[in-house]
Amino acid sequence: ITVTFPDGSTEETIVGGDGHWSVDVPGNVVLKPGEDVKAKQEEPGKKPSDDTTKPVVPLPTSSATPPPPGGPGGPSGPGNTGNTGNPGGGNVTLPTPSARATPRPSGTPTVIQETAPPLAGFIPEHIQYINGYPDGSVMPDADITRAETAAVIFRLLSDTSKSRPLEPIFYDVPSDAWYKQSVAYLTSIEILHGYPEGDFRPDAPITRAEFATMISGFDQLSVAEYNRFPDVEGHWAVGYINSAATKGWVSGYPDGTFGPENNLTRAEIVTVINRMLSRRIEVSDIPDWAPDYNDLTDAHWAYADMIEASIGHEFTRKRNDFERWTRQRDWSAKLES
Repeated sequence: ITVTFPDGSTEETIVGGDGHWSVDVPGNVVLKPGEDVKAKQEEPGKKPSDDTTKPVVPLPTSSATPPPPGGPGGPSGPGNTGNTGNPGGGNVTLPTPSARATPRPSGTPTVIQETAPPLAGFIPEHIQYINGYPDGSVMPDADITRAETAAVIFRLLSDTSKSRPLEPIFYDVPSDAWYKQSVAYLTSIEILHGYPEGDFRPDAPITRAEFATMISGFDQLSVAEYNRFPDVEGHWAVGYINSAATKGWVSGYPDGTFGPENNLTRAEIVTVINRMLSRRIEVSDIPDWAPDYNDLTDAHWAYADMIEASIGHEFTRKRNDFERWTRQRDWSAKLES
């Protein structure tokens, strides 16, 4: 599929196995409602399809939940890969100007066929970013709060100025709170947002929609040709959820839904982050020096991801792009320098 934007620039993509396609909007292209984007489908040995015009439409807004962390994507029909070919119907949607955040479904983990380069702005080393509890547990299925989520993301960022003292702007974030700097910094770079009442609600569980919005702030939004899940239509975070799903960061439940208002769990957040940062190891390759938790076995769907996040390590890549750990590594000294 060749997509031509109003300024004449083009992007190419391919039709997926489900007959649908999506394309990233170039960073220098500004789309406006009412403009047209053209798409043409070509297949080897077949006549190219005629240009199909897709109108740019803004996402619907909602007064429901304020997006703490924001996006684009809209419904569309599948492309026809027959003899004449057709890029499919639908709209190109614009992201709603708001916040940024993302989740991961609790079904089976998303499968990434190839390892993409880690996102810019994150520490390249595979540091430990999830801790267990004094009783030997790690509570993979427990909800994770908004404050805890901020702390996890903050720890993974490479900005050397992130620890520069900042004052929180939310009345419910005390200046001496353990998560204060995480929230203040992520707010300053517009990754986190509060609520209209001026609060942040640090102890509230973060929802899957909020987290999807949050992580979408770290990369260019992908415009989805259709809604990836049946239960996100009209949701304030639909664009961010579609974008994160298109990138392979998040997936839905076994029944095909996403559950945008469901609380995010500790297992879900590490699975999403590991996908974002290309961190993955196969269960059979986990070494005997990896941590052992009394409430996590290899039967858990997120076992490998939880272990991946629980210990700092050096590694090499296998031919299938999974990791083979070479030694344990404590990156604390480097992170604090």
